[in-house]
Amino acid sequence: MTYTWVQLAGTSVTLNLSDPVHPTFTAPNVPRGGETLTFQLTVSDGCLTSDDSVNITVKDVNHPPVAIAGSDQTVQEDSPVTLDGSYSYDPDGDSITYSWVQTPGTMVTLSDPIGTQTSFTAPLVGQAGETLTFELTVSDGLSDGTDTVNVIVENINHCPTADAGDDQTRDEGSQVTLNGIESSDPDGDTLTYTWTQVSGIPVTLSDAHSPDPAFVAPSVSQREELVFRLVVNDGLCNNENDAEVTITILDLNGLPACDLTRITIR
Repeated sequence: MTYTWVQLAGTSVTLNLSDPVHPTFTAPNVPRGGETLTFQLTVSDGCLTSDDSVNITVKDVNHPPVAIAGSDQTVQEDSPVTLDGSYSYDPDGDSITYSWVQTPGTMVTLSDPIGTQTSFTAPLVGQAGETLTFELTVSDGLSDGTDTVNVIVENINHCPTADAGDDQTRDEGSQVTLNGIESSDPDGDTLTYTWTQVSGIPVTLSDAHSPDPAFVAPSVSQREELVFRLVVNDGLCNNENDAEVTITILDLNGLPACDLTRITIR
């Protein structure tokens, strides 16, 4: 007696016919509604044959989707970054939804948190740089899969901006305080300060490396202007803008003298 098995319908499988009376196979992955596989058996004694068929119903067992958030990236601050989850998949072929969430790192705004891909602009970071981490969750409606991706943001140093303060007018002999407090660094780096006098009667600053040094206005015989320049440094570069302030010193004894030779008594 010979036994011949043929699959007539359903997802194709491979029969193990080591025992043709009781062949076996591994049930395939099937859609959520399940699937019926149909097999036909033909037996023969060499003279006569007989056919019969059998249906095997394979029920779906949901398999969680696989999230793939893409490879880690290294980017420069203030540059565009795209996260790509398009290689995520569902073993059952189910459609999946996407959800991106940022975990550690300076918070950024994602262009499309529920898209296959999403993008953002890398934030400004300190000199040491920073790692941002994002978690991708994909769902087939019954179960979820997650994956994470790291984006290493490298620092690009930005030169600071010096602000020497507003021009001032002071009387001779009074104390004058320069004001560089409003100087700033876009990276938040610590600044050093250097004040130099550009023009006018020389004076001595209390501390030329302080953000707000002081000096005593010199005695003048007429209105005088003293000009000071401020340079700030973030450890890598100086400010690129000009930062100067003018201090105008007034002569307190500058009243016009009375010419007695021209007085006429009547």
